Amino acid sequence: MIGLKKTHGALVPFGCAGREWFDGIRQNDVVYIKQVSDARTLDQNALIWAWNNQIQKHMAECFGQMASADQWHDILVSKLMPAELHPVKLPDSESTYRVGRMKTSKMTKAQLSEYMDKLQAYCAEYLNLILEVK
Repeated sequence: MIGLKKTHGALVPFGCAGREWFDGIRQNDVVYIKQVSDARTLDQNALIWAWNNQIQKHMAECFGQMASADQWHDILVSKLMPAELHPVKLPDSESTYRVGRMKTSKMTKAQLSEYMDKLQAYCAEYLNLILEVK
């Protein structure tokens, strides 16, 4: 695999091997470029929803807090991750409001891993719940 980076709108190889490979391309050669996704994985998604269900059950049984797994998901993502800020200006006001929460469906693998680490730590420290990792 050759590393390419986008610089000023052009793809530029980086590293010695990348430069040598790139310099070897002839005018009529066809080069296919595939973008490597850094989106969250299906395994991460499955685990996060298993955890949301564990949290929902735990909160109902131990604290009498009745909310769905979806609601706990919204609450905990809002608490543990930075907000996505979308400026909203109402026509009757000079004020600009910022609303939104980070969406796990839009997170990268690294962002979702960070959230999952924070969620495990929060549940252990504040909810007395050790989330199962299968």
